[in-house]
Amino acid sequence: MKRFILTMILLGAGSGVWAQDALLRAQERAKYLGDYKALLEHEDSTMRLAAVEEALSGDDAQLRSMALESALSSDDERLQTTAIRWYINARSQIPVTLILPERASEAQKYIYQKWSGLILRNPQVSGQDEIVYRAGYGKGGQLIPGGMELSFNAGAAGVCTMTAKAVSGTVLAGQFHCTFAAGLAKKIGADQAAIPVRINMS
Repeated sequence: MKRFILTMILLGAGSGVWAQDALLRAQERAKYLGDYKALLEHEDSTMRLAAVEEALSGDDAQLRSMALESALSSDDERLQTTAIRWYINARSQIPVTLILPERASEAQKYIYQKWSGLILRNPQVSGQDEIVYRAGYGKGGQLIPGGMELSFNAGAAGVCTMTAKAVSGTVLAGQFHCTFAAGLAKKIGADQAAIPVRINMS
């Protein structure tokens, strides 16, 4: 019985030590994240950029998430572009969401039906900020300040450009604009049209 009581006391003491260590680790982690958040919001733009680049190149998932959201939510296009470049290179595929307007024209409905479900596969950004990817009729693209611009060529079915820029949080938004050949344009009642597009980068 005495041995049992002693064992329980030792276990209780060990549990207390573990809890105290856990609390200290949590406090240190919270301070570290708070200090890093201050760097991400530093008044010096060079410091902010360095903090974003360092976090995105590291293996701390929570820090990367903080840096990505901070960069995209800022009004600094250098930070936004840095975050978008990292995101593209880090993903094996990027789903693109096309949005059908409430009172869509026939041309807008055509774009939505033709391109809805678009996925950019194996996307990469080159040293010249050119974007390459695999997608139906994809012709490549380019990083632009705070966003991206991609081209698609389906011939008579439409020559299209997708432009998306950072708008809030981890969302890129813009438009998918298409120009149609004469025969199709006559059928759908317009030679060009555009619908909204979004990319969720969270």
